[in-house]
Amino acid sequence: MGTQIKPLVSVHQEALVSFLEQQQGAPATHTRWKYFDEAFNSGRPRGYVALQDDIIVGMLGLIPFQHSVNGELVDTAWTCDWFVDAEKASGATGIALLKAVTSSYNAVYHTGGGDVTKRLFGRLATVSQDDAIQEYRIALRAGYLLKRAAQRQPWLGHLPLNLARNIPLVSKRSEQSSSAACSASLTETVLETFAECRYASQFHPAYDTQHVEWFCRNPDIVFHSCHVANNASALLWHPRADYPRQAESEWRLALFSQGGSSDDLLSVLRDVIDFALRHKADSVKVLASSQEQVLCQALDQAGFSKTRHLPFFAFYQDTASMPHESMSGLSYLDADNATLY
Repeated sequence: MGTQIKPLVSVHQEALVSFLEQQQGAPATHTRWKYFDEAFNSGRPRGYVALQDDIIVGMLGLIPFQHSVNGELVDTAWTCDWFVDAEKASGATGIALLKAVTSSYNAVYHTGGGDVTKRLFGRLATVSQDDAIQEYRIALRAGYLLKRAAQRQPWLGHLPLNLARNIPLVSKRSEQSSSAACSASLTETVLETFAECRYASQFHPAYDTQHVEWFCRNPDIVFHSCHVANNASALLWHPRADYPRQAESEWRLALFSQGGSSDDLLSVLRDVIDFALRHKADSVKVLASSQEQVLCQALDQAGFSKTRHLPFFAFYQDTASMPHESMSGLSYLDADNATLY
């Protein structure tokens, strides 16, 4: 029997858990949260699997969200978790998975990936942009720089550098100047800001509280929120100590603005940096659309540096209803989640 392409929902939960654990070391709790949260799924397609003799030999997942186009809500999705076992699957399995996934929604988006992903997705995508997403990072402690250096020079990892790892690279603000904007939970105000996020463009994501709350139910992540003056909000998170795929000290950030200025974003960024430093973070990373100039300017002013850029691909069933301009204000909360967790 040849390779069969079937909806992800058709396979047993434990089969997918085992497959992702083998392919990327994903904890079982993470896979169950990501794909089998029925309150979030609401019957929407979550991806496809390739089966050979009823065994999973490939998959391409989906993270659905709603996109507002000219005031009308449209179900769309980001891709994630693309794997094909080249030894067991047929040669066209990757293309078959991609075609099945992109036919599930009127618009499907993808970001990142290696050379094979870029070549295949670029060939089939309606829109491709090599540098659509900018990755920014700020190093807060010497530990992050020492880790990067040890990746290039492994012998450094054997030196007694524990004390040096905790040396701060940025200054803490005084208690008086540090606002109490960051908290260890998602406040209603932050949820409302995410849900009501609007941009100058008439095209924007429509994040409802259900989506954000699902994101924050991830059992492997610790979340914090930061909110300033009703104009800018941040979702700040880091892996739990026992998460196997990323260091607890490497924090992530997603930023949202309701027509806020660069000063509003800079204010929330300063709160985020101070909060992360006080809670032992070594670095903070954020993804930003290259078209979001105000956000990019604020990140530069706050001391973040560009570390790399990621490609973006859009697959449209109806190009007239989903123009490329729809990405001008799109937040990369989903892209973060799709590419890293």
